Amino acid sequence: MHLAFRKPDAKPVRLATGQRRLSAACGQAVGARAEQQDAYGLFPAGQGVLAVVADGMGGMAQGGTAAALAIAAAREGAANLTGAEASFASLKELLERVNRAVYRGIDCGGIVGLSGTTLCAALIEEDRARIFWCGDSRVYLLRAGQLYQLTEDHIYARYLKEMVDEGVITAAEAAANPRRGYLTGYLGMGALEDYSITTGPTRLLPGDRLLLCTDGLYRALEAAELTDCLSAPPVAAAGRLIGAVARHRLPGQDNATALVLQYG
Repeated sequence: MHLAFRKPDAKPVRLATGQRRLSAACGQAVGARAEQQDAYGLFPAGQGVLAVVADGMGGMAQGGTAAALAIAAAREGAANLTGAEASFASLKELLERVNRAVYRGIDCGGIVGLSGTTLCAALIEEDRARIFWCGDSRVYLLRAGQLYQLTEDHIYARYLKEMVDEGVITAAEAAANPRRGYLTGYLGMGALEDYSITTGPTRLLPGDRLLLCTDGLYRALEAAELTDCLSAPPVAAAGRLIGAVARHRLPGQDNATALVLQYG
């Protein structure tokens, strides 16, 4: 299995307001894939920063191109955001902008329906973070040794759970459904359908760490491993996360990306 390691990029960021510092680092692994189809970015946005991770649809035609288009469009749209207090409408417009950019890009290549990308993002200003996403890339928060998942995957399993709760199917039938992991939303579709935006900002405390990652990372590691790796400062944490993926050497290991941010 090919596990090319990308050395974490240290990107300390001085916030425009407040006395706290936001530090960030990202590590990536190709895994068993032929190429890296994940992408990430960290951009100025209003009085804060926008952190973004995109996962080009695993192995699909031009998945890497779709992810790169998403990051470029997010960077262009970041200038229109006003910080973590940005309205739901402005964040939705950013997602729609990215979706249009990805759709146009893959439409030109004649591969609509054959390519796309997931995306997760954190808009951070001072001690506030606004989380939004589309697909199954995730955002985690590590606080005082406790790991919290701030996102919910946009996959068919959510609908299966509703069917179980309503008594339409059994839990065993839901678990055995071959479509349970299928994406119900991604960027590059004709219209933005399944997406999520937090209703308000998450307050950050000194020492908090945010992890933005693709499914190639969290599917390879247990929660305890994620917690242990994230306990280190960003550069070390990103390296530990990707190193842990490499040690597991899982068959068919997907691309993995870990963007780690520390507040304070």
